[in-house]
Amino acid sequence: MNYQFKTTILESIPALCNRLNDGNPHQLYFGLDVEQSSCAVSVVVDGGTPIYLGKRLRQDIVEIVTALTAQEHSVALAQEACGFGYEFHRQLLAAKAQSIVVAPETLNGKRKTDKADSRKLAIDLFAYLNLGNDNALRPIRVPSLEEQRLRSLHRERAQAMSLRNLCAAQARSLAVSINVQEVPNGWW
Repeated sequence: MNYQFKTTILESIPALCNRLNDGNPHQLYFGLDVEQSSCAVSVVVDGGTPIYLGKRLRQDIVEIVTALTAQEHSVALAQEACGFGYEFHRQLLAAKAQSIVVAPETLNGKRKTDKADSRKLAIDLFAYLNLGNDNALRPIRVPSLEEQRLRSLHRERAQAMSLRNLCAAQARSLAVSINVQEVPNGWW
């Protein structure tokens, strides 16, 4: 049997390697539909037809981008802002790519699929960066780590206060149900 071993992360993506094998630097525009541990990935190479690369782990995407930038390709990525933080964005920037986080929006009408969303993001990224279509994407400002920590602190405090108030209201309700009419303020 003739076994072939994949020696680089790029060789595991033949659809992309076939477009890049001419030895010239290319411009790649990735659309990422981010999930908790993976992303649906589509790429537009030099303004061509989008190629869907399937779902990839975030770390694999960072390795792919690092390998592409090491080969002198220009790499830009777009992802929607989500509840998973901005660390992935920072990793892509560290891999020498242009990463844009955009405001979430309905990308494909009623029917939402990861593949369609990633393709739309890749096409819109190309239009935004190359065709001057400022309406294609709505980039957001990514907060610094310190700003994220402060936001987190305020959110956690607000959640703790809300939980405390909920528990106090439940305790007052329980007290009334056992005929204790007056509960002093701050009793907890």
